[in-house]
Amino acid sequence: MGIQLEHSDMVTTLAKDGAVILASMTALDMHILHMVIGIAGEAGELLDAIAIPVDTDNVIEEMGDCEFYMEGFRQGFGITRDETLNELTDAHKHFQDFTYCKNRARSLSIAGTDLLDLVKKGMIYRKAIPIKQYIERLTEIEFHMSAIRQHYSFTYGQTLTHNINKLVKGDGKNKPRYEGGTYSDKAAQNRADKHTDEEYMELSYEQLILLRFMRDEPGSELSALCKLADCSWDEAFDMATNNLIDAGKERLLVNQYHPLINDYGLRTLTNAENNNTIT
Repeated sequence: MGIQLEHSDMVTTLAKDGAVILASMTALDMHILHMVIGIAGEAGELLDAIAIPVDTDNVIEEMGDCEFYMEGFRQGFGITRDETLNELTDAHKHFQDFTYCKNRARSLSIAGTDLLDLVKKGMIYRKAIPIKQYIERLTEIEFHMSAIRQHYSFTYGQTLTHNINKLVKGDGKNKPRYEGGTYSDKAAQNRADKHTDEEYMELSYEQLILLRFMRDEPGSELSALCKLADCSWDEAFDMATNNLIDAGKERLLVNQYHPLINDYGLRTLTNAENNNTIT
């Protein structure tokens, strides 16, 4: 415990005071910090979305979210996208290989955190960072995003369209997140484009198990099941949970859609039965 206390005291002494950081920040600094946190976060979510079987719609959504923050970051520094593409080389000869694509997603996540670290040095430590270094990091991110788009056969324009529909236009099935195209904290928190907490509360215990699995296991999004079964979100729930129940909780017929579902479902159900939470 002695070394832990020593380390704790050191952190207390050396961590830059939040009040000092706040006093040195400008509105532009806050905008840049917001955008780079978004880039790093969305790059991580994209990595989580790429698996087998892949939910291409989710990949496009995460790519669109990343493009939102990329554009905001560029605007903050007065950088154009063309400037970040000037040094972009065409090195995607292996883009059809899934492992290569997965590696690009990992590299994208690393590049996003590299950019975050660069911003930390500039905004928190107040180090003068040449604009060229920001452009270089953005170029690296563009490289990996280009490879991912080629692998899944969708375009830069498609990701922008998806992001616009998600945030301000709606897509015919879901409402836009920001009705009227105006930001508010309430709209950001409520996320009208997603299912609500009230809808989740109406789900059965078995459905919640399935939903948790589909969220926690990369690549097994419910929309992938919807696509394969050509049915709605709710119909997919009914079909999946009926398969789970009709199989006597011993086998998941849904495992044809994802090789991990059977093992995960059995472990989850076994634990629940042992705890007497399933009747």
